[in-house]
Amino acid sequence: MMFSDSQHFESRKNVQLRMRNRAVHLTSSRCIIAVGVLLTAVQFALAQQSQPATSRPAVAGITGRGAPSTPRLHLSRDTWDFGQVWYGDPCRTEVKLTNIGTDTLRITKVRSSCGCTVAKPKKQVLAPGESDMMSVTYNTRKLTKKVHQTITIESNDPITPQVRLKISGEVWQAFEATPAPRLAFGQLMVGSESKMSIELVSNMEERANMRLPEISPNVPFTFELEELDPGLRYKLTAHTRPPLRKGANNFSLVLDTGLTRQPKMAISVNAYAAERVSVMPYRLPVFPLQKKTGMRLVRLNYLEDQPIKITGLKSNNPLVKVAIVKTPRHSSARTIFKFHEVRVMIPAWEKLPDEGTSIEILTDDPDPRFQKFVVPIEKRRPNEPPKKKPAPRATPGGKSGAAAAKPG
Repeated sequence: MMFSDSQHFESRKNVQLRMRNRAVHLTSSRCIIAVGVLLTAVQFALAQQSQPATSRPAVAGITGRGAPSTPRLHLSRDTWDFGQVWYGDPCRTEVKLTNIGTDTLRITKVRSSCGCTVAKPKKQVLAPGESDMMSVTYNTRKLTKKVHQTITIESNDPITPQVRLKISGEVWQAFEATPAPRLAFGQLMVGSESKMSIELVSNMEERANMRLPEISPNVPFTFELEELDPGLRYKLTAHTRPPLRKGANNFSLVLDTGLTRQPKMAISVNAYAAERVSVMPYRLPVFPLQKKTGMRLVRLNYLEDQPIKITGLKSNNPLVKVAIVKTPRHSSARTIFKFHEVRVMIPAWEKLPDEGTSIEILTDDPDPRFQKFVVPIEKRRPNEPPKKKPAPRATPGGKSGAAAAKPG
């Protein structure tokens, strides 16, 4: 069948019209679906807002129904800079502790980095949303000059179980001691005559009238105070008063300054006195916790300019082994002593006899008092005081009642 040109044009026009109508229909359907989805979302959002607030957990980082309750500790600040204060002045602040979690917060421990700082919260338990004030005090009579301390608060907060408060500042004294705030002689011999000096320089405009207190004859030191610049600068000298006590010799010298702000100033003085030859430690205690063989070290100290040698070592129990393990060296930076070091291998507590045992160190020192040292090994029980027996002891002539071992 043949079509005319007019019929053919009309047919093609009808096809285009039908295709246009179909596209319009599809677009209308899609718009209706989109509007329906939008209305559903709006209805859901309105329904969520109408629910009670308790259905939405408040803990940061935890969302959704059934989220676990969590305690959270928050400090109102994590640093405290108290600035510049004078020695002896009160120094106190408060820090707010808040439980920002949804479960009970329990503060289990509060500790400071030194005894000069004290922190005391009023409550140990905080309900969700509850706050408490913690007082923090720094004792300006303890440490002076630049201060850097820390308060650590431990709690059952699972995310941050330890929270720290950093403390800083400066504490000034009326007088500053140079080169050090103390007189430390270090190690000396019992009969040593020695002296040390420091300068005391004023930080005040007010002039001082510094004076020495009366010193008891039992104090192992004597003192001199010289005024270098009237009321502003002094020289303090300490002398040892032999014979010194064996071991630590400590004294706190309290000077009268004559100042209103700081009428007293304390200077610590110390020295450690020993015989020309000595052993340390002078006894070796062993406790039930020692379940296997353990190593202990004993030092034989002697004067650097009078060196000695170890000529023999003896153990009075076959289970205890002794040996020299170190070459001679200095005890510390400020000392006139050197030492030999002896390794002692001690068996488990249960293998030692109840009466204990001992080791012996023999030397080539010309003085019979320092030719033999006996160091007891004591079998101790918890809270048991040391056994009362003379130790350590240098035995004259190298003998100690029982037959002494001959130097090898």
